Amino acid sequence: MERHEGVLVIVAKFLSESLDTNPYASAATMRALDQAVRNTLSGDLTQLASRWRALYQDTSAKIPLPSREHPFPDRGLLDQAKALKAVADQLSQLASQATALEAPSNDRVYNRIRKNDVLLETLIEIDRNLALTARQMEEQRESLDADNLKEIRTNMHQLEALMGERRRLLAPIP
Repeated sequence: MERHEGVLVIVAKFLSESLDTNPYASAATMRALDQAVRNTLSGDLTQLASRWRALYQDTSAKIPLPSREHPFPDRGLLDQAKALKAVADQLSQLASQATALEAPSNDRVYNRIRKNDVLLETLIEIDRNLALTARQMEEQRESLDADNLKEIRTNMHQLEALMGERRRLLAPIP
């Protein structure tokens, strides 16, 4: 799998491999492609965070130094810079969370206790939704500005919810 492939290309491969007729190969393939989807998602979120951080730095550079006539900076620019920094920090945090997401165990006993095929199918659906949300964020990346803050925050909340659902699904049995 090439690193330059987009998330949707990897998900398409992921979904086509899930229809494999050999159940042992499909489970191993689904685990491997799940890892590839999570790594690609993390890389895309890291790149997006760096672009928002650059936008934050540009906005911060526009804030003038304090002078005798204007001892306090413009409140609007300060608020905008803080909001941009918060988005960049949250995207970086989501990228590290995507990297650290758990994968299902490959233990035979574990597979007998839990319905592993159902679990893997559910994970495929969650990963597909993660990829679609990341795709929306990539499309917004073309017109990066402070006006997109509401849309990017909505997508970040959706990513957090999907990652939380995935964590809950793979939580150890008490």
